[in-house]
Amino acid sequence: MKKAKLVLVLLLVVSAMFFTSCTDININIGESKSESSDNYTSGNFKYQAKDVDKINIDWAVGNVNVKSSDSGELSVSEDKDDLTDPEKLHWYIEDKTLKIEFSESGFNFKHIFKSNKNLTVEVPSNADIEISTGVANINIDKVTMENVKIETGTGNTTLGLDKSKGAKLKFSTGLGKLIADEYTKSGDYYTFGGGSCNIEVSSGIGNLEIN
Repeated sequence: MKKAKLVLVLLLVVSAMFFTSCTDININIGESKSESSDNYTSGNFKYQAKDVDKINIDWAVGNVNVKSSDSGELSVSEDKDDLTDPEKLHWYIEDKTLKIEFSESGFNFKHIFKSNKNLTVEVPSNADIEISTGVANINIDKVTMENVKIETGTGNTTLGLDKSKGAKLKFSTGLGKLIADEYTKSGDYYTFGGGSCNIEVSSGIGNLEIN
């Protein structure tokens, strides 16, 4: 999700709060379908860790919980069962990259209010991860991967560091702060421990907490 899209999502959500008399909001915020979009499958699923070394998550509204795991079989799930097929999460694996989308590409904005969903993703401990959200809190229980990139419009991000590896962090926010201890700062970068993991977090509104 591009930064312009994140801003659009945020503005639309805020606008909708002021115009609650509107019965429907038919604004398309989904990306245009790519040639590979026919490969998408909908709904909760399991996958093999050996098939994936990178994960891309594009989530509109709700919480995103990421759990690092060394298991061979991993699961991805959202917490709502009463969804139509287009409203369910959509996913596919291509070139060892697992792509997870909030819903079918091209969904109407009105679906966001009906489908405020929380996502839980188990990821291989060594897989890189990229997360883009509109309005969502993000939690990664343990950052063991080499590269993490997060872009969020509104919401707090919480990251649990692997103390044996540490991390090098670049953080920017329009309105928010870094909540962390025991780091050094040089220019735009914060270093924790050995600084082995590369983390970049950008948010419009929201704090970043490092545990």
